Amino acid sequence: AFTSVGRNPGRGIYVVDLTTLEVTVLNTLDEAGGQLGELMPNSLHWSPDGNKILFPVWSEASGGFLDARIAVLELNNPSTVSTLINTPGRLEDYGRWSPDGSTVMFKWRWYDGVVWGATGISHYSMSSGTEILWRSIDSGVPFDWSPDGTQIVYTTTEDTNPAEQYLYVGP
Repeated sequence: AFTSVGRNPGRGIYVVDLTTLEVTVLNTLDEAGGQLGELMPNSLHWSPDGNKILFPVWSEASGGFLDARIAVLELNNPSTVSTLINTPGRLEDYGRWSPDGSTVMFKWRWYDGVVWGATGISHYSMSSGTEILWRSIDSGVPFDWSPDGTQIVYTTTEDTNPAEQYLYVGP
């Protein structure tokens, strides 16, 4: 899957069949921004069962503030996008399915329109609909699950001069 962004009328989410190289349009944006808002390229993530695509949606909220939420597109009904995680005042912008599809891990950062606040990584249970903070971090992405779902690898950048970047692996 890939996104087409910018101001072109064909921006949206697409899938390429690697055997035939046929491109299928899953969902596009209308000129006013549509239901997908401003997509983040390179942040699409297939569910392990292959039936859903997880991605962040950026848009302008009331008062000119940025809003970012985690959304899901179901391949059996790609014209409908569902919001999975959306907390007012918090930008959720990078999500990854667990290997068994039961949990979504995502990065977030508090933002009041002027000041950037705390940053963290949380996990969201698909069955219970609950979110649990996994780690507070200075800043950083990307991250990913281990194949067995028992660990996460992630980066964080400390605000030093020069900036220092660290790689962590942990449960």
